[in-house]
Amino acid sequence: MKMSRLRVALVILGDALLCTVLVLLVQIDHLVNVTLYSYGLAFSENWAQPYWMMLRVSMVLIVVAILVISVVELPYPLFEEKTERDEKPKDVANEVAAEPEVVVEEEGEPISVEPPG
Repeated sequence: MKMSRLRVALVILGDALLCTVLVLLVQIDHLVNVTLYSYGLAFSENWAQPYWMMLRVSMVLIVVAILVISVVELPYPLFEEKTERDEKPKDVANEVAAEPEVVVEEEGEPISVEPPG
């Protein structure tokens, strides 16, 4: 079972982008909760409760997306149907011995000879 390098690279890229978004959300939260207070931001439950809810929901959805992408896409070849090429090769020696041999007489006519046994 060979996993596509492109698939793995895309999954890692997607996870990295989502992790970057998480870091940016934490930076925005730091900006709101630390920096803006020095510029006169007044705390109010009217804006704080919806902000906290949206921040938490966004972070949870991003983490779920990272998990879903990683769990579903990385082991994807496990769910594919096997092709003839992926199956275990058959024992050719047994098949060749079981086939009748062909012997050519001097006159050029083939004669089928059955294997002993």
